[in-house]
Amino acid sequence: MLKNSFSDEDHTLILKALADETRLRLIRILQKEELNVQEICEITTLPQPKISRHLAVLKNSNLLNDRRDGTRIFYTTVNLEKNCPSLSEYINTLVGSDHPDLSRLEKVILKRAKESRDVMHDLADQWDEVISSLHHPGAAVFALPGFAPKGMKIADLGCGTGLLLPLLDRFDGEIYAVDQSDVMLAKAQKRAEENKLNKINFVQSDLTSGELNIPKCDALLLHFVMHQIPSPQSLLKSIARCCEKNGRIIIVDMNHHEDESTRERFGSVWLGFDQAQLEEWLQEAGFSQINFSSLQENSKAGQNPFVCIAVKAD
Repeated sequence: MLKNSFSDEDHTLILKALADETRLRLIRILQKEELNVQEICEITTLPQPKISRHLAVLKNSNLLNDRRDGTRIFYTTVNLEKNCPSLSEYINTLVGSDHPDLSRLEKVILKRAKESRDVMHDLADQWDEVISSLHHPGAAVFALPGFAPKGMKIADLGCGTGLLLPLLDRFDGEIYAVDQSDVMLAKAQKRAEENKLNKINFVQSDLTSGELNIPKCDALLLHFVMHQIPSPQSLLKSIARCCEKNGRIIIVDMNHHEDESTRERFGSVWLGFDQAQLEEWLQEAGFSQINFSSLQENSKAGQNPFVCIAVKAD
């Protein structure tokens, strides 16, 4: 039998909490994705008061964590692998089951992605201005070491109009410019032609699909992209699969903030990220040697950016 560090009282609370069909349904979907109450209601087709009541029971039983993102509160399951591995294994079997809630969950995540894409599509002609408003002059200083030495294979994931391609081209490596939008890629190709960049491979690929459609790379960049991704944890795992051993991921994005207007201004699904949360996601995806540098507010958008570099674990 697997040992764990929970007390008998803890086990009693947990088993009572799980002895309910609705709460099992909640555990199943929250083990898979971080969701807010409105999304949970949409997936389960249950009223909000009932959902809130069951979420409270699960949280009081130490089975859920909650996190505020602007005006929304998101819930996810607690990682039980250390304190109760046998229960963690059981919950994972729930996620692996064929349940209608999981199909509806997938539709909710696709809806998140569509809302962000619609904003980006409308802003395509102004995208250089949008990204420039987010850019912080110190970000390049902290991010550039992630692309050394020269000659590496680099992926610019969510490249948009290719604003960073002239800079990345200086590292004299093979570059993969990846974006799901054909409009953005066309603008990126035009920029490459104007700057006579000859080592750029343009790839149309949906970063949320689980398959990036690129070969393994030495460095993979997310430059103000992750806040637009409906499931960042899933994307980081996809990136890990495309990262060479001892390769690096470089993330430039916003620290957690409360500015709801960024959802419409930048297509944000998430209002930035905090260091502890990002480090946990990176470790779960298989990255280590995480270096997180938070920069002082100096962007035109008024947000606090960060640069995070991590290495693919052996």
